[in-house]
Amino acid sequence: MRKNNGGMWMILYSLIAIVMRSTLVACSAMHLLTHFVGTLDFIAQHSQPSTKSRKVLIKRNAERILRESVCAYFSRKTPAATVAVDRPPWKRHGVVAIFRFTLHNTRHPDFAPIQHLVFPAVLTLIDDYQPEYKLAGVRLARHIAENSREMDLRASGFGQVLFEALLPLLTYNEQPDLVSEALEGLVQLIPMIEVRNSEPYHAKVERLAESILRGLAFAVVGSVAIIRAFLRAIPGVASMMGILTIKWLQPFLGASCDILRLHQGDLPTQILAARSVEAVVQEGWPRINAYRGIILRSVAETWKTIHAEEPSSEISDLTAILKKICVLLKEACVSADIDRDYDLLRLMDAQLYGLLLEDV
Repeated sequence: MRKNNGGMWMILYSLIAIVMRSTLVACSAMHLLTHFVGTLDFIAQHSQPSTKSRKVLIKRNAERILRESVCAYFSRKTPAATVAVDRPPWKRHGVVAIFRFTLHNTRHPDFAPIQHLVFPAVLTLIDDYQPEYKLAGVRLARHIAENSREMDLRASGFGQVLFEALLPLLTYNEQPDLVSEALEGLVQLIPMIEVRNSEPYHAKVERLAESILRGLAFAVVGSVAIIRAFLRAIPGVASMMGILTIKWLQPFLGASCDILRLHQGDLPTQILAARSVEAVVQEGWPRINAYRGIILRSVAETWKTIHAEEPSSEISDLTAILKKICVLLKEACVSADIDRDYDLLRLMDAQLYGLLLEDV
């Protein structure tokens, strides 16, 4: 090694500290040095390990890092006698931290050459029994999808495999963060791996819709966080429905309106439910007239309740959405029918419901 290496080694240790954030303290820095020693000449050229420098470093050495510091530990060829039941090799030595760091510093188009190294490890993470590793796998999978070409995901088959790996995670009601990430990943993934409005596309959208409604049904006895995770996904799924909207209009409206009406006092959940109703009304425009009753009931009951609350930003947000739903109903429904419903609300309480209907 050349003289005056002290500064260079300090820079290298700084890089390692970044890589090892959120990992076990017991992970050996010398172990990581073994795999990064080939990059010393590059690091020595930089006075600081800037974000740009780290990305250049990863770009030049991604394949080697993955082969030596990640794939070797995920390999199924590891002798069984050396594998602990709860601590397989990839859960030690900071492997997951190195994997996460490498992928998050890789962007399109640099993913294509390393896909074959990345996919098996990501699927192993998603398949693990520990929630933190499942969550890490889902987040990495989403990052890969965001930085991959649609044709690469289709040609490699990873998109199809990933869809099948993410969908079962929607049953993990005790893990709202995991369900939320999986939902966002599925909504993002389907248009990338299937031609829009094709039969396979519709089949996947329907499977996702079924899982969301099933999840909401079981979430009634679960935490509010899981209900919010499913509600947050409904607008995105509704926009993907196309000709399927007619079939799923009643189930989505029914679930969203019930949550809006019954979760009085839980403003964040009501806001998400109201946004779901708004999205479904916009997508199911031609058939909304048949469901205006359940929509108006939930909107009117919610409006009455929130006007007994102290003013707040959340109240303002919910108020705006409820008024917009009424405007959408006016535009979508048979004029004589909706006008009669609005007149009835004004007769019940002109002052209260007059404010709700002031824009129609």
